[in-house]
Amino acid sequence: MHLYRNLFKLPRLVGLLAFFLSLLGGLYWEQFLFDHTVDAFDSVGIVTLVLVIILLLFSTLLLCGVRWIRLALSFYLHGLIILSLGVLIFGLLMEAPEMIDLIRGVVGCFLVIGLSLWMILMLHNQSFQQHLTEIDSVTKTRRRLRQGICFMGSILFSLVVFMLPFVSALPVLWGQPNPSIDYLTLANTALEPNNTDPNLNAASNYIELFQAFHPLPESLSSQWDTWPDAFDPNELMILEEWVKINESVLTHLKEATDKPYFWIPYQSSSGALCEIEVDHLTQLRQCTHGIFLIVLWKARHGQVEEAFELLKCLLRMGIHQNQRGTLLEQLVGLAVCKVSGKGVLVVLDHIEVDLHEMVKMQQLIQTQVPLLTAPQFLQIEKLYGHDNIQRVFTDDGYGNGRLIPSKFYDMTKDGSLYHSPLSFMEAFCISLSHPDRVETTELFDLYYDIAQDLATKSPWQLYSENSSYDDELEWILMDNAYLERSFRSISRVIELGWRSRMYLTAVETSLALHRYRAQHDSFPPSLQELVAQDFLECLPQDIYSNKPLVYRMNEDHFVLYSIGSDFADNGGAESNWGDNDFGGDKVFWPIDAPVLDKAVVADTPLSSI
Repeated sequence: MHLYRNLFKLPRLVGLLAFFLSLLGGLYWEQFLFDHTVDAFDSVGIVTLVLVIILLLFSTLLLCGVRWIRLALSFYLHGLIILSLGVLIFGLLMEAPEMIDLIRGVVGCFLVIGLSLWMILMLHNQSFQQHLTEIDSVTKTRRRLRQGICFMGSILFSLVVFMLPFVSALPVLWGQPNPSIDYLTLANTALEPNNTDPNLNAASNYIELFQAFHPLPESLSSQWDTWPDAFDPNELMILEEWVKINESVLTHLKEATDKPYFWIPYQSSSGALCEIEVDHLTQLRQCTHGIFLIVLWKARHGQVEEAFELLKCLLRMGIHQNQRGTLLEQLVGLAVCKVSGKGVLVVLDHIEVDLHEMVKMQQLIQTQVPLLTAPQFLQIEKLYGHDNIQRVFTDDGYGNGRLIPSKFYDMTKDGSLYHSPLSFMEAFCISLSHPDRVETTELFDLYYDIAQDLATKSPWQLYSENSSYDDELEWILMDNAYLERSFRSISRVIELGWRSRMYLTAVETSLALHRYRAQHDSFPPSLQELVAQDFLECLPQDIYSNKPLVYRMNEDHFVLYSIGSDFADNGGAESNWGDNDFGGDKVFWPIDAPVLDKAVVADTPLSSI
């Protein structure tokens, strides 16, 4: 009985209770490390950890019989009560939580408050002070023994509660990927056309074109889309010489675009599909800009037929690239097609084009637009995602693994359009609680399938459902930092595909309008008239309104535009698809429509157009 009487003296009882509470708090914080939906090092996690460490320290000192700790622990417990009441009130004032979460929160807060009040009462009890005095009066040897036992218990507690997650993190910190699947070979096999015929493949012709083509001189590189009249005499002389040098090279372009497809196997020095060499895209961009300026040069000098032939070649070159595998190549193909369409509009704006040439160009666009199916989520995109995952996650030999902090840091340290850069410590903390390799792969496959279905819906279809591409996709990746940072831009890619197709449809409509004027000496009163007289097969649809593009007559000119991503008609106020805070439209004609600012967009009446 004497043993139990000494054991349950008030200071020891309160110290043991405080020690038990710090143990519960440590376990509560530790679950943050293994729950990827919660950040263990956010403000809540850090406050919890600090409170647990302080309570551990106080309980240890109390068990050791340190007399001054009584008042310090009392102040701490008073603060803990105030903090718990604040958390309780804040939680009740927030949006109504689930009933079970509300009950848990209320019970937890009252439990902490109740235990803290009981401990405060014990700390200020006269018997408590008397017991502390008795503990202080014991022999020096017994006091040291008791203190040693308390410190050893605290150290053991710290090792169990706090060191366990860090020990489990060591394999992640030093883990290395094990890329066991050759996704590069799988991708080349999946994308190789059936019965490949070198005589039908444009690859060799494009290689000859890229090798022989002379890029624009540096003095003209930033003016590739400028009408030649804007050049000074010296620049015109340089341009004329450059056009002559590239004149013979254009035969390679014609030969390449006359073939039905373009395929070259992907290559990578590291064997990684995510590091395939795409040097041809840079060469393609240089050729596109150069050929566009040659088009303007020829049109300015009356060679309209040759100019339009080059624009047709550009369009087919874009289609070739658009039918390639990766989303990046598809986007480049869309951009080339758009440059071709832009060339048509620029020439129409400066030169009277022969009716026969307009008919041929319109027919080509009409047949090629249905081939612009980007973005196509082909098999290579899924292989690309799986290859990335196997190169940033460890491999436990059973198909699972953890996110490697160093790999995650390498891909996030420079930031992106949507995300700020991460430090190594931030990447390491995220890796500790990140979903494992199997869960990440399954989530990527789900995201891929949903994006594939979503690409078939226009922006208007989603808007009518009170949704958007971002709304449909962001929630999937919300709790997976790796996927969220790797594939966040897919929604933007889908919308770019819709915009590019509508842009070429607007070019086709503009050609039809100019053909109508060439035959009737005036533009039609409505787009419906173009359909009625077979200048168009059907009315051009606006992807942002599910109605025809807006067409308005303005004396002897016309305005043709889409209402843009704000889904509101701003009277033809050009603002690059409305991608800003104040909206606006995407004007296709006139091509030099000024970009208006916020005040002008807001004050522009529809009747002014």
